[in-house]
Amino acid sequence: MDGGTVWYGRRVRGCRASIVAAVLFLAASIASPLRAAEPTNDSAPGIVVFAVDPQLRDAQAMVDAVRAHLTGLPVRLVVDTGGAGSSANGAESDGGRRIGTLTIDPATPGEWVVSFTEPAIDTTLVRRIRLKPQGMRVALEEAAIVVRSMVEAMLDGGHVGIARPARLPEEGPVRRSSSPWPIRRHGIAGTAGYLGTTFAPNLGWQSALLIGLRWQFGELYAGTTYALFQPITTATEPASLLLVRHPASIVVGYAGGARLAPTIEIELIADYVRRTTIGLDPIYLATSDASRWNFGVGAQAGISWSVLPWVRLLGQAGIDWIINPYSYVASSEIVVETSPVRPKIGVGLGVDLW
Repeated sequence: MDGGTVWYGRRVRGCRASIVAAVLFLAASIASPLRAAEPTNDSAPGIVVFAVDPQLRDAQAMVDAVRAHLTGLPVRLVVDTGGAGSSANGAESDGGRRIGTLTIDPATPGEWVVSFTEPAIDTTLVRRIRLKPQGMRVALEEAAIVVRSMVEAMLDGGHVGIARPARLPEEGPVRRSSSPWPIRRHGIAGTAGYLGTTFAPNLGWQSALLIGLRWQFGELYAGTTYALFQPITTATEPASLLLVRHPASIVVGYAGGARLAPTIEIELIADYVRRTTIGLDPIYLATSDASRWNFGVGAQAGISWSVLPWVRLLGQAGIDWIINPYSYVASSEIVVETSPVRPKIGVGLGVDLW
């Protein structure tokens, strides 16, 4: 005996290889059971996380169907039964890139909902699979085919779903506008249209061109208007008169922000009327021309229809009340008696100028 190693029987080759294999087996035995249970591709560039409810009756069948249809793709399927994504995080720590999270939920007894979320851009694609009379196997195949098509699209550089718009935490629910376009409600606007009203009972209906300018601030506005009336010629006895009106108003109003919106308006009225005698009974002596102011308040309501974001049609009706009505008299005979209460209507066009 020389103290050397003595082999009994035939010498066994590969002793060192056996030791290495034993070490690898020991390392594999203490690795995560979840990762060991999944088919892996060491060169896989991406990870698909399948979030599965372990209490679901068809959970294992779903996993088997998806795994079979992902075979051949350079991805790693990781099953997460805890809902916290811990398995996926562990897989990513090995160098994998998580490309999406998959869920298959039985929304109703006759339908499955397949959801695939892409975490990089926070998008989700949802597909509904209806259970057919052929049974669950057909539904499993359809769901797995949908999953493979989504994974293939992402591996080709595409994305799934529609990105949700970012919203600040303090923002409330998104309100849908009742208008198909944003309606401007700030700045200077001009108005023009028809005004019909009365002046005196025996003079009939008076028509005018009404023009205005208003300053809009939100749904409120303030401005001024001026009415261009034709001179009024009376055919009265014992005197015929020519009356020229110059009515102007200061207005304050409200117009809703919708495309078709209500309007309310209040006015302060000042009407400068010039009188000229053009015919007189010979027994009377004509006086010189004279002018007078009429003052009053008015109110009207109607609708505003925005045919374009900066153009709207206006329709209103209301009434004016004259504080200091007066009469034109020849001696003791009343020639024209003005009305203290005067109904009116108006239609026109409003255009945002600036």
